Amino acid sequence: MKRILKISLIAAALFLSTGVYANDGDFSFTVKPLTEKKIAFFSDKAQVMELSISTADQEVLYQEEIKTKSGATTVYDLSSLLDGTYTFKFQSSSKSIEYQVVITKGETEVSSPKIIEKLQPVFTRDNKIITLNLDNTPTGPIEVQVLDEENEVLYTYSFEGGAKFVKKFNISEVEIDSLTFVLKAKDQELKEVVQVN
Repeated sequence: MKRILKISLIAAALFLSTGVYANDGDFSFTVKPLTEKKIAFFSDKAQVMELSISTADQEVLYQEEIKTKSGATTVYDLSSLLDGTYTFKFQSSSKSIEYQVVITKGETEVSSPKIIEKLQPVFTRDNKIITLNLDNTPTGPIEVQVLDEENEVLYTYSFEGGAKFVKKFNISEVEIDSLTFVLKAKDQELKEVVQVN
């Protein structure tokens, strides 16, 4: 387990304030102003997210669960951090957003965001039909595999993400207890076991 270092980040809930915003749908970052070594995080809607701050060596310095209100801004004081590059990663149930924050001589710069839409499969079963439903798939190639109990591949299908995907599987001829669905996208792999019998 990674050691979480205690650093004196000060989080204060404020009303929306002025600044330069990098708006990413549900998330937005503001640098207020550069010489203060502070950043502000703005949430467009109420949600629960995980925040982690890590070094360039991927050592986690700080983690917290954030419960935001619509229109809420949280300010983080970075004055205890040394000059260097840090990754701020926000994860909600539907996406992950990473920002590179570079601190140099008391000034803070925030990069453009790296946004990853998360795979969120929904499986439903109606008699001998299993339906795989993927809403809001991430852009780029996505591969779906179905494995038997011995991890032998029974089915493979690839498609271009960025849209809704629905696939039905007839299991009337299947004589095993479970199937494993493996979904792969860039930087993501998800496995789900579905009981058949």
